[in-house]
Amino acid sequence: MKQYAICINNHGNKASLILRKAYELSDKPSTVKGRIRVIDEDGDEALYSVKNFVIIKDISINKEIEKNLYKLAV
Repeated sequence: MKQYAICINNHGNKASLILRKAYELSDKPSTVKGRIRVIDEDGDEALYSVKNFVIIKDISINKEIEKNLYKLAV
């Protein structure tokens, strides 16, 4: 299942991150403490501070919501 995070702070990353947008998290784990790997506006996987996001987890997302989140993330 895909995981998503909502951007709550884009200071210093305004070209790569849009506030309140849901971004897909990469399947590849981050090797840097305090960072998560996000698929950003350029479609690239990049490391960002976990403090810039609220991670959506422990919820059941139906297929329609997942499809719409995916459209927003790419």
